[in-house]
Amino acid sequence: MPKPLKRLNKEVHYTNNWFALCATRRISEVTDSLFKHKFVVDLDKKNYTCNYWDLVGIPCRHAISTIASNKEKPADYFNPCYKREMYKIRYDHVISPINGRQRWPKTGYPNILPPNYKTSPWKAQKVEKEGAR
Repeated sequence: MPKPLKRLNKEVHYTNNWFALCATRRISEVTDSLFKHKFVVDLDKKNYTCNYWDLVGIPCRHAISTIASNKEKPADYFNPCYKREMYKIRYDHVISPINGRQRWPKTGYPNILPPNYKTSPWKAQKVEKEGAR
């Protein structure tokens, strides 16, 4: 999908300063050359100490450094929800059309009204501060 791929490309761009020191073929310690930050990456479990992969489902710069050291493609490590096949499965169902409002059945209940709108007390303070300037 285009948006996740764009985000992956952004992460690939930031891998310049990260270097993977492999403990095994699938587990490595990734170090930032500038600030000396270190993260442990486990490709089999698809997780690591920065938790970006767990939260977003797209490998981050740390994982990409390890994936690149194994000469693999980062796109192969996407969460399945970002795959085109899964998108088609999720949005393949038909949305049934409905009649216009004038054709809706009448009920004996009163019409539903929107909730009352209240001004936030924070908004009133902001207006007062701007007016004082």
